[in-house]
Amino acid sequence: GSSLVELANHALLSGKKVRVEGKGWKRFGSFIPVHAHEDRAALYNGSKMVIQDNSSVRSVLEVAACGTFQLNSISTNRNLDTDVFQSYNSQEELIEKFDFYWNRVDQRRLAASRAMAYVKYNHSYLQSSLQLLDRIFR
Repeated sequence: GSSLVELANHALLSGKKVRVEGKGWKRFGSFIPVHAHEDRAALYNGSKMVIQDNSSVRSVLEVAACGTFQLNSISTNRNLDTDVFQSYNSQEELIEKFDFYWNRVDQRRLAASRAMAYVKYNHSYLQSSLQLLDRIFR
């Protein structure tokens, strides 16, 4: 979305290694594209932060399961029934939260740990099996 384009033009990204996925990023010559064949878990595990705009719930859960901090557009988080994921609602809020979390490793780790715990507990095979059994034998 436009918030990501505005962040891409912002001085906050100067000197940072930025990987991008999707169309329209070629004009930002220093950005490194993510290729379709790349292992997402390795990519997420090697990232300091993942920013997603209008991503699938699956993508959000995959990043969280890797224990990587992420900022998601409010439209992405609307599809989840929890508030453990950090979100932004505007370009200004994205830039503000990016700056805050980029420079505060403990806050970033805490938010990522909460999201990972949520995913591991609420979206594991064990939890899904227990929910299914609960529905069957109610």
